[in-house]
Amino acid sequence: MRRSTPPERPSLGLAPGAHVAISEDEWFHFLEAGEPLHQWNNVFLVDERREGHGDDGGGACVRAYVRAETPDKPHLCLRLDGPRSERARVAAEEIEAASRALADLITKHQGQASMSTADMAAEQEASAAFTALADRIYAELLGG
Repeated sequence: MRRSTPPERPSLGLAPGAHVAISEDEWFHFLEAGEPLHQWNNVFLVDERREGHGDDGGGACVRAYVRAETPDKPHLCLRLDGPRSERARVAAEEIEAASRALADLITKHQGQASMSTADMAAEQEASAAFTALADRIYAELLGG
């Protein structure tokens, strides 16, 4: 038996691999409803496993809520298929590990009176590598 989806929450009825435009109301509903798996720029990943969907989590997917960058475009919800959902879960851990490593590098120099040019270049390079990693992973997840 298929559960009926309220018309104001069309993203709840998405099949894996599908996407739908969503309203401002629906965007804020899911933003406030739970802790996202991860967030990068204007994309929030919500893991249905964390939200209690599916018996043992076996059928639960990851949804990507994409905030429109301009007011004339709709917000989107993409329900990632099984393999992309698993990739999103692993990717969130990869990005968080890279973020911690970058934070450790930056905090290592805090409180010092000055930094060498080499240390500044290392921070800049690590920051650029982190951003490139997250951008690449999110583009892969969203199919772009």
